[in-house]
Amino acid sequence: MEWLVFSVGVMISVYGFIAMRKCKRTFSSGLTILDDKIKELDDLLQQSEAMVHELNNLSDYVADKVESENAKLLHTFSCIDEKTQTAAKKVEEIEVQVELHNELILKASELYTHLKAYDEIFLQSQSNTSTDTAKSHTPKITNHKHIEAIKMAKQGIDVREIAKTLDVGQGEVKLLLGINKVGSSHSG
Repeated sequence: MEWLVFSVGVMISVYGFIAMRKCKRTFSSGLTILDDKIKELDDLLQQSEAMVHELNNLSDYVADKVESENAKLLHTFSCIDEKTQTAAKKVEEIEVQVELHNELILKASELYTHLKAYDEIFLQSQSNTSTDTAKSHTPKITNHKHIEAIKMAKQGIDVREIAKTLDVGQGEVKLLLGINKVGSSHSG
């Protein structure tokens, strides 16, 4: 029996040794496959890191470009705003000038109307004096202030008071009264 135990022990040892060798080969080939896979993963990791580095560089470049373009846009908007404000000020100045020109045109038109009326009065006066019938014809006066001035002069109000009341110059009142040969009791 000893022999048998010994032979079984040897067999188990041999079988264990064979199994161990077989496991070692399988394990060794598994380790080789595992090492290959680890190398592939390392390569992929290095490629991924390179790609991440390139993407970081690209994103930095894009961010710089966006920031640069944003600064240009802000500058452009600032220039547009300044030009808009300048244009608005110029429009206001032009509007003021147009208003002043309109007032001047209106005053010139009024002066022209007055001058035309004086010319008519003067021409009528001249034609009346040349025919020696100055008292029978009185020039036609259409301006309300001129009519009032003549009425006031006939009432004996002096030139200064007539000019002040009607808000016209004393020279204008004197001219009107002289043309119409109306006297004031006090010529002022």
